[in-house]
Amino acid sequence: MLDQFTIATKGGVVLWTKEYAEISGNPVDSLIQNVLIQSTRTESTKYHSGAYSLQWTFANELNVMFVAVYQKILQLPYLDDLLLLAKRHFVARFAEEIKALVDPECTAFPTFDGFDEEFERVWRAVEERDERERKDKQGVPRKFEDTKKFQSTAKGAKLELEELAQANEMAIGRKQKMRTWNERNGVKDAGNAEETKKGKKGKKKKENRVWEGKATKESMKALDFSGGGSESDNSRSASALVDERSKGRRTKDGIYDVAEVAERSDGFQLLDAEQDEDSGRGIFGIFKNLTSGRVLTEDILSEPMARMREHLANKNVAADIADEICQTVARELVGVRVGGLQNIRKLIEQSMETSLTRILTPVSSTDIIRDIEHVNQAGRPYTIAFVGVNGVGKSTNLSKVCYWLLQNNKRVLIAACDTFRSGAVEQLRVHVRNLRALSENQDVEIFERGYGKDSAAIARDAIASGTANGFDVVLIDTAGRMQDNEPLMRALSKLVSVNKPDKIMFVGEALVGNEAVDQLQKFNQAMRDFSGQSRPRQIDGIILTKFDTIDDRVGAALSMTYITGQPIVFVGTGQTYTDLRRMNVAQVIRALLRPRISKGKKGLKKKVVDPFSRKEWYDLRAPTVFETRVAGKTLVNRSQGTKNAVDFLKGRVFEASLGDLNHDEEQAFRKFRLRIDEVAGRHCLTSFHSMSITTDKLRSLVKKWQTLIEATVTATTTDGYRLRLFVLAFTQRHAGQLRSTTYAQTSQVRAIREKMVAVVESEVQSSTLREVIQKFIPESMGREIEKACHHIFPLQNVLIRKCKVTKAPRVDAQKLLESHGSLEDAGTKIKGEFKEPEVQAEV
Repeated sequence: MLDQFTIATKGGVVLWTKEYAEISGNPVDSLIQNVLIQSTRTESTKYHSGAYSLQWTFANELNVMFVAVYQKILQLPYLDDLLLLAKRHFVARFAEEIKALVDPECTAFPTFDGFDEEFERVWRAVEERDERERKDKQGVPRKFEDTKKFQSTAKGAKLELEELAQANEMAIGRKQKMRTWNERNGVKDAGNAEETKKGKKGKKKKENRVWEGKATKESMKALDFSGGGSESDNSRSASALVDERSKGRRTKDGIYDVAEVAERSDGFQLLDAEQDEDSGRGIFGIFKNLTSGRVLTEDILSEPMARMREHLANKNVAADIADEICQTVARELVGVRVGGLQNIRKLIEQSMETSLTRILTPVSSTDIIRDIEHVNQAGRPYTIAFVGVNGVGKSTNLSKVCYWLLQNNKRVLIAACDTFRSGAVEQLRVHVRNLRALSENQDVEIFERGYGKDSAAIARDAIASGTANGFDVVLIDTAGRMQDNEPLMRALSKLVSVNKPDKIMFVGEALVGNEAVDQLQKFNQAMRDFSGQSRPRQIDGIILTKFDTIDDRVGAALSMTYITGQPIVFVGTGQTYTDLRRMNVAQVIRALLRPRISKGKKGLKKKVVDPFSRKEWYDLRAPTVFETRVAGKTLVNRSQGTKNAVDFLKGRVFEASLGDLNHDEEQAFRKFRLRIDEVAGRHCLTSFHSMSITTDKLRSLVKKWQTLIEATVTATTTDGYRLRLFVLAFTQRHAGQLRSTTYAQTSQVRAIREKMVAVVESEVQSSTLREVIQKFIPESMGREIEKACHHIFPLQNVLIRKCKVTKAPRVDAQKLLESHGSLEDAGTKIKGEFKEPEVQAEV
């Protein structure tokens, strides 16, 4: 229990105090003398004085301290929150009065008695929140009736006997049903009859096992709703689709109006951290470093506006729209002279709020009830077409709008024009049945023509039927379509141009960001391009769905309104028919400008640095077997601490074309992979890793009416490199051959393959790795194979298709340097020198 709460200045002037019990001694004076005078602490801490414990915090910007006094034996875990929230509420309410105290011209001491009731609310709210959290952690204790001790009591034993008797009656009833079924079909259980005569009890029949994924008769019967139910059952199930707490209210004229998003059942609300304007941590805290008394220029506002643009993008505002809004605000502020820090913040806040309010405020009427009555006077129904992409909830929100219209005593006809999606018509039937059960006004019907029909014709017939039968409103449900699907967009444009609905509602999700801009622009463009009219219709209003899932990321509302210039008529906040709200512009603006709560300090105010500023460039040097020595360059992070750049370079493999290495385009089909084995200064010394030919070359060799022969050879060079080579060859026509085909027999293919293996092994095992590479370039092994196999079958296009090192000896630095020659030899001299790019401060 709290004994005392005191608010005083650092100079010792008590501004406000509240005592809940008689205090012995002066624990607050002890705190000031022993702690605050000796050390200037700025964080909340604890102090013990006699039988009391004290906990306090400071409002440094106003030189005010808040002290809570309670019994030492008590544990009050909510005190930190109480001190913090009391400080916020007190500062937010009496900031000007506290600042007036330090004014030399101040003669009257202000009173703070009005804070008593507000502090009681804060304290009560904090205690209730702490109690809820404690209950959630502990869980709800189980009842005594659920324990084993209850079963041992007389009442528990009686209930157990009643349950057993009820279970026996159910079992007997099942047996009687089975006997009746058997007697009806003329089947007699001879075994059971004999056992009854003998007086023996028959064994219980074993129940069939129900395997996972299999449906039994009982489960299928439980899920069978085809038989229908009574009207009371339908009404009882439909009542769950209405949330009494989210219902709207009726105006003085008797019109049922939906509630606003920002409405709350509790009038008192705690000032959370994101609502504390004086804390300086909001989005407008980025202007805190601006010097007062200066004229704002574009250079001064460039960095704050960049951060504000990022803030709006984090709130789901489209990037282009956030950029345009920030540019507009910056243009309005350029040339304005500011006087102080508070004036700067207020100036920026007012400018941003004015700009956002101008965008979000509706420019056209949103009073649909008045429009309906005006159209009905002409003797025709008011038509609303619901359009949008797939899965945003068009049918669900159509039913919510229908419920709202039924509450206003309007006769509604729903046109099922979604003839594309399977189950769309059935979904509307269920909605109509539920709406009839929920509303006193049951004048709601569905107009359908099945699937696969022309949606424009169905809408036309529905409007004609609504006119003939005296309906007030016709709601047209359309199929969901992506904005890039031209055939479906043409069908939508035809529906709009033929039927000319009074209002075209675009149903969009509140979760989208930049996608909202693309959807609206392409929907409007499609209705313009495919309508064939001089003055085509476009979107008249927006329904924003799933608004309850986005927290404070309400940027989609701003993006959609900015693109179309049309208002957001309704906002969907749930699954029931009453979860339809009107958007509060002020609430959306507060959510847009309120900073998001960060889970930690990680990543805050992190300077963005060019990643290339900490990298170094190294030359890739090919062995001397190739003409081009410097084959390219590579990047690596600079050596720092225990991380050495050389360790990250060794083992890298890069690929180069033989046409680039030898300046011969005819050899460009052969690719070499080189591996970095050593680093000398800024030079990366490489060695052979593998060789292959391009896919285009392989496909150009394969032709019909010839035989492809392949062989795989594994051999070791004289310097210890184990290579695996893949050889291919194609048969060739004999001299003077008349046949068009040159297919080789199986025995010939086997003999040729043996010759191929023998030739390649001989060439590799008698050469070093460097010599093997030199044989790859002129394809000398292929010519040797052709000579060896000429007496078996003529061959052509004999190639070493692929070669890779499967095992290599330990790297010898001396031999590696010999294979590279002098490092000063940089190959062909080129004009100019390589220059590293300039380091950029930001990217």
